[in-house]
Amino acid sequence: MVNQALLIGGGALAAAFASLFVSFQASKKTKIRIRGFVCLINRLKSKSPDDDALSKLFKPVEELWAQVLIEERKAFGDDAAADAAKTALHEMQLKGIYEPGNKFSPFGQTLVYKDVIKNLKRRIAFAKRIQVTLPTKRSQEAGLGSNIIIIAGLPRTGSTMLHRLLSADKTTRTPLWWEQMLEDDSQLPCSPSDLMTDPRAAQVAKGLKALSIVSPNALSELNKFHKIGAYEVEECAPFMRRYFNDMDSAYFSPSCITGRTEWFNDPNIDKSFIFTHLKAWLSLQATAFPPNSSMKWVLKAPLFTPFLSEVSSAFPDSTIVFTNRNPMNVVPSTCGLIEVAASLKADWTDEASMWKWIGSYTLDRMKYFAKEQIKWCETQERHEVIHLDYKETLADPLGTVKRIYGAAGRVFEGEAEESMREHLERNTQHKHGKADYSLEKFGLSKERVEDGMREYETKYLKK
Repeated sequence: MVNQALLIGGGALAAAFASLFVSFQASKKTKIRIRGFVCLINRLKSKSPDDDALSKLFKPVEELWAQVLIEERKAFGDDAAADAAKTALHEMQLKGIYEPGNKFSPFGQTLVYKDVIKNLKRRIAFAKRIQVTLPTKRSQEAGLGSNIIIIAGLPRTGSTMLHRLLSADKTTRTPLWWEQMLEDDSQLPCSPSDLMTDPRAAQVAKGLKALSIVSPNALSELNKFHKIGAYEVEECAPFMRRYFNDMDSAYFSPSCITGRTEWFNDPNIDKSFIFTHLKAWLSLQATAFPPNSSMKWVLKAPLFTPFLSEVSSAFPDSTIVFTNRNPMNVVPSTCGLIEVAASLKADWTDEASMWKWIGSYTLDRMKYFAKEQIKWCETQERHEVIHLDYKETLADPLGTVKRIYGAAGRVFEGEAEESMREHLERNTQHKHGKADYSLEKFGLSKERVEDGMREYETKYLKK
């Protein structure tokens, strides 16, 4: 009888343990599934830590932050103004995770907090590497080369498709995901010929696979919007997120979101430090180029758009390409991306308000990006600027590339053209599944989007 009772009890215990790994919908409307143990954590853990708990959480961050400032001063010569700008942004984002009104779940807060720690450690390691390898201002710009192409504009406008198409040219160098996500203390650059075999890439790939422990399908759903992979060509956003967290920003507290907008708009805040550091990172990677290399950088990030003045100053001879698309597609598609990217971190207790929150936040963000794009394009005089229509780019991608290369002073023929044709054959639209999104799902209407995005649509899209 005792043995039978133990068996029954053991079976129940095993069943209870197994249930922690059963997946549940994050909400009724999202396709993302999360494991049972995440649900349990969200039930048991408070999302409003008391002052003592916050003090314990913030202490290691404060220690790392002090080290960040010291090492970045040594590496880049950042002055007091840069320190003040960085500190204001850092403190605002850290508080935004825990302040009242934030949209994170307790489990989500833990994930974002860990990201903060990882990014601070990346910044420290990177600054130390720069001090050793590129100790002077001149050396930190020596690897930029000429004929740089920069792709900006609103998200979900075909910029990733274009960026990865351009990367097929063997004379082009584009950042990969794993290079930007390294947690390796050495931060040593990788030769272009070894990018797919460097063992550090495999470590980053393991980290992505570990996401399945939390959700069995988050990565596959995300890939419908934006293919993520350790070995994938990637925009500069992962590097920029070491400083500016855009991926989770929809779930920060309202005061944090407002404060960051004010930070953006304050002309007295010098935001150039992000791009001083990015240039050094690019030059660091270029130290691994073959001797007398003709490789040229192609950079992409929708997140460049609110920083266009800083981007322009950092890369004065670059060709800047804006990808443009109908806001009726851009806005709901961006809502869908935000939903999927942060579903594991969001608090879905009140689903109705969450959907409306994502919709309103996204529309406001797209209006801001559009305003900054229009303002900069109307006032800049130094750059060759190209505006692309999404439909035309899809209809004639190689013709689009030829136009960009002509503006940038590059040659588009022979091997480059053939490599791009092969890339297009291998990478058809919706290869990883078609994303599901709509305005209505996020509490938006056609009229509301049209009113907010009318000037952008009039300026950049053909009827």
